[in-house]
Amino acid sequence: MVVGPVLAAVVVSSFFVQEATNATTASAVIKDKTDVFIGLVKLNEPENVDPRVVEQALKSAFFLPNFPPLVCNFFMNARIFLAGLLGGIVMFVWSFIGHDLLPLGQAGVSQVPSEQSFRDNLATALTDRGLYMFPWPDFGPNATRQEKKEAMERAMEKERNGPSGILIYHPKRELSFSKLLGIEFATELIEALLLVWLLAQTRIDSFAGRVGFVLVAGILAAITTNISYWNWYGFPAVYTASYMLIQILGFLCVGIIAALLLRKSAPTAAV
Repeated sequence: MVVGPVLAAVVVSSFFVQEATNATTASAVIKDKTDVFIGLVKLNEPENVDPRVVEQALKSAFFLPNFPPLVCNFFMNARIFLAGLLGGIVMFVWSFIGHDLLPLGQAGVSQVPSEQSFRDNLATALTDRGLYMFPWPDFGPNATRQEKKEAMERAMEKERNGPSGILIYHPKRELSFSKLLGIEFATELIEALLLVWLLAQTRIDSFAGRVGFVLVAGILAAITTNISYWNWYGFPAVYTASYMLIQILGFLCVGIIAALLLRKSAPTAAV
């Protein structure tokens, strides 16, 4: 026999949990389908009862299923979806402004001199699309560790004394501007939805705290690849800083919208 104090009178069945009212002190005997005695629950005064606490306790006691947080906190909460949707739209608009209306999108990028001649030479030298890096540490497939080390040293010496770079090459590329925009929008929408969902899992109540949470996530996302590309592949510093700024400000926009829409209301007391 299990006897435990609770804060509200409840009626339990296989299908629902109902909060009783006007109860001061009561006792209830709970039985299952085989009429086997399960427990004695002592019910006290129901002031300031949070039904969610009662429901969670009953779920734990009777092994009722807990739905995944992703389902309960995302799909069942329209505000989270709305905040993610609006955040994705604002991030997409800001990306357009940063790339097309401000000089951030072209920072650190220059045109190749004698472009047509350069492209003709590429068409002669390369046939397959791909990502190329030069100079390449040329070692065979069965090279030993020492041979790989020596090949890397030769490549680094070539970099110090001559040209080097990374080339993304397409012999031909069919471009659809609308498709590119669609993929970009879908990407930023997914980012915003995930950001808002992560924020909703926290207990951060203040406006500044919520904005700060998303801003830190944006800084993390911005440095994840940009700093590594600058460090290892020599991406221009101004290019790296500009693209990091675009990403961070985009996340900041999502954070402001999420902080405004996800304000938590104070819990109400049951009467």
